[in-house]
Amino acid sequence: MDEMVYLTILLYLSDKVLRLVDEATTTGELWKKLESLYLTKSLPNNLYLKEKFFGYKIDQSKDLEENLDEFQKIVVDLNNIGQSEEQTLGKMKNPRRDAGRNAGDEKKMKLQSERRRKLRDENEEPLEVEIMKAARI
Repeated sequence: MDEMVYLTILLYLSDKVLRLVDEATTTGELWKKLESLYLTKSLPNNLYLKEKFFGYKIDQSKDLEENLDEFQKIVVDLNNIGQSEEQTLGKMKNPRRDAGRNAGDEKKMKLQSERRRKLRDENEEPLEVEIMKAARI
């Protein structure tokens, strides 16, 4: 059985790749050699896959199944280099969500949030609500 798997893998390799893996005599050795050659875990590859993951857009010219298959391929590639979707989402900020934000915006949002929380704690209505009520009168 092992020999059959080994020969089947060799059958689908190009001549160039065959020359690179010609020392492998078992299926395990062959597979490890192919992984070392083509399963790149380098930082640029990792970043490229993450960019593809976050930047994926549905191609309207393809049907839904093809789009899902393409997205699933990206997810599988990330998993193959040791990155789960959760790790990817947790480690990389979404460029669309974060576009236009800067340190000043984040500080402003934090201050507004703290102010609203304090007002809620004091059972007072936020200034925005008071303004809206005044505008109705």
